[in-house]
Amino acid sequence: MDLIIDSSPWLVPVCFLAGALYAFLLYFRDRSISENGYWQFTLMWLFRSISVTMICLLLLSPMLRTSRTETEKPIIAIVQDNSASVYLSDSIFIKGSYTDTIDDLVKKLSSRFDIRYYLTGSSFKIGNTADYKDKSTDLSTIVPELNSRFGGRNLASVILASDGLYNSGLNPVYEYGKLLVPVHVIALGDTTVKRDVKVARVRHNNTALLGNSFPVEILINANDAKGEQLGFTLFEGDKVLLTKKLNINSESYSKPEIIYIDANSGGTHHYKIKLDVLDLEENIRNNYQDFFVDIIDKREKILVLANAPHPDISTLKDILETSLSYEVSRYLISDFNQDISKYDLVIFHNLPSARYPATGMFESLQKAGIPSFFILGSQTQLSILNFNIGGVTIEDNKNNTNEVQAILNPNFSLFSYESELYSQLVEYPPLTNPFGNYLPKQDVSILLRQKIGSVNTDMPLLYYSGSNTNRMAVLAGEGLWKWHLYEYRNGIKNPIVNSLILKSVQYLISTSQKEPFKIYLQNKYTESEPIIIEAELTNATGELVNDPDIQLTLTNESGDNFDFTFSRSNKNYILNAGIFEPGIYKYQTTVVLSGISYNKKGTFSITPLQAELSETVADHQLLNTIAMRSGGTMVYPGYVNTLASLLLNDEELKPISYSHKSLDDIINIKWIFALIMLLIGFEWFFRKRAGTY
Repeated sequence: MDLIIDSSPWLVPVCFLAGALYAFLLYFRDRSISENGYWQFTLMWLFRSISVTMICLLLLSPMLRTSRTETEKPIIAIVQDNSASVYLSDSIFIKGSYTDTIDDLVKKLSSRFDIRYYLTGSSFKIGNTADYKDKSTDLSTIVPELNSRFGGRNLASVILASDGLYNSGLNPVYEYGKLLVPVHVIALGDTTVKRDVKVARVRHNNTALLGNSFPVEILINANDAKGEQLGFTLFEGDKVLLTKKLNINSESYSKPEIIYIDANSGGTHHYKIKLDVLDLEENIRNNYQDFFVDIIDKREKILVLANAPHPDISTLKDILETSLSYEVSRYLISDFNQDISKYDLVIFHNLPSARYPATGMFESLQKAGIPSFFILGSQTQLSILNFNIGGVTIEDNKNNTNEVQAILNPNFSLFSYESELYSQLVEYPPLTNPFGNYLPKQDVSILLRQKIGSVNTDMPLLYYSGSNTNRMAVLAGEGLWKWHLYEYRNGIKNPIVNSLILKSVQYLISTSQKEPFKIYLQNKYTESEPIIIEAELTNATGELVNDPDIQLTLTNESGDNFDFTFSRSNKNYILNAGIFEPGIYKYQTTVVLSGISYNKKGTFSITPLQAELSETVADHQLLNTIAMRSGGTMVYPGYVNTLASLLLNDEELKPISYSHKSLDDIINIKWIFALIMLLIGFEWFFRKRAGTY
């Protein structure tokens, strides 16, 4: 502990001298005090001298530097696989002695190590009580989570208890080397191949067109069933659509079967593939699989109109055609001779240009109330654009261009979006946009702003404007193909570009309904995903309002009803209905505005997660590879004691001492203030007793 004074050290004795002199002059002239006794005079002089000295010293702004040393034990992170496959493959052991085995391990290690408990499966979380109910397994999330929690800490080792089966995320073998600490593995599960038939995979389109037939590919696997005749049945609800017999001609049978289903009626359809159960087959949970298909009876027509050939055009078409709800046509403006009013949305790329002003098209769209989507670039003629569309005025700078990246506007509220995903757009390659000063008006909703170099600006990059009957979107930059290529190269599972374009198009096309009440929800959810529904209500002037309550009723396939009331969010509505069982659900919403009742109804599906049921043979080879590559070892549950001995006898796993230094102003120490007040209080008491007050 050190005392630090910024002022000259010669001022310290001056403070003591000032306190003593001040007290002496005060009491030397006061004869009444000296007449009461020498000891009272001395005490009062001492109290005043010390308090004044302390106040003078505090005026020098002294600081106290302290050093504190902490010792941290080596940390061992125990990560338990909480997925359903662990329990299914070896339920007797898991329900029996496994918990005692782990408790005994922890008891032995606790004397020397700091034990931290975690669970992994569908997600990574803190906890030491596993219920083995997670519907999927991602073993790769362990690495970034532990690196984030223990970066710079004394993490000595990781103990992973798992069956080695994963069905989501990256291959864990290539991830665990990033931990830089040994990963010791407790190999759970049963590696014995048992008699089993299963629906390994079902591939199908999420949507199909009414009146067409759509293919479904079913991959059927069978182990230890050679010579058996296996039957499978396709159901739609309770109705049998197809039955078929398969001859199992090998011990390890795997064969895809392709069937075609007729789309005879619109809406969401629930199908089920079910295999016969063989004699002596233990795991029958993977003998069936559900899937859902949306049959649509109308497609929106979208026109992509370009000034010149550009890779963005193919990217837009590929993205839009991932949804069967859209029929996409693309033309160069020089070749276009169709009636533009027959389209539900027109996307302009690098238009208007100097060669093709297209002012007549813009007027036709506005009169017909057809929404438009402008993608600006190096060939866009800004003077014509500013004259024909509203929202943002772009002051041109001699047709120069700029490289910009996208930053998310967190206050955007026109429609729902995955903010945690969209915020990653700042890491994407830059777009090429017209250089200039962007002057937005009040009726503009900005989703993305421009980042120029390292500077975050308020200038819009993607914004929406217009009324409910004539909406408009503008992306002030070309180069979507670079974003698309970046996602493909980096293996991004949830493409942001697809979401960005599809949500924008959905928002723009919804104007064709011209209805004041709109509902936004997905057509399909998974059983572990909360049902989130958003709503939008506009008054007669087109303004968003959320004064009336919106009621919603969900009805499952059994006819059970679940009633909800929407919550208010800014000017919109939002409802988190929670997690529901798999199946098809009907929804009906009701709201009353200005005495008029509005209703919306529809259906959506919740698909089951069956990945954990399809494979129950443990993958100990993968676990052994993880252990070896990280410098750890793999043990079976019966030999966990050897793992405890290995860690306890490792002399390199030692505590680490950390030194923490702090610098504090002495004036902030409360007991010094209390001491000064106490001295002044005592002095006042004796002066009062002496009769001088």
